[in-house]
Amino acid sequence: SSLPPIYQGTVETYCGVRPEGPGAVSVLVEPSKTESYKTKDGKMADGASMILHLKELGILLVTGHKSGDAVYSVFKEDGTDITAADPASPLSVETCSTCHSGYEAFCVKGQCASGQ
Repeated sequence: SSLPPIYQGTVETYCGVRPEGPGAVSVLVEPSKTESYKTKDGKMADGASMILHLKELGILLVTGHKSGDAVYSVFKEDGTDITAADPASPLSVETCSTCHSGYEAFCVKGQCASGQ
């Protein structure tokens, strides 16, 4: 594929949740943190920062920050926490952390963006 490696890895991960892929997605950024995302400097204030909404699955992948560190969690649209305890699950904190720290060209301190 001509997509950047982070996108290929993301699709592969979400195919572990649903074999045909995640379907429609939406990226929601906390308005007060939009400038930090644009600069991609890795400096985020505490609290929720970004949500990747897997619309067809009804799943919210949440990236937050606490004391400068990224914090990951997974919720259903109704607010039920479904973060997986199994580190091999595509919905685990470990999976989120691996992806968010494995693509230095796109991610700084858990903050991932293509700059596009």
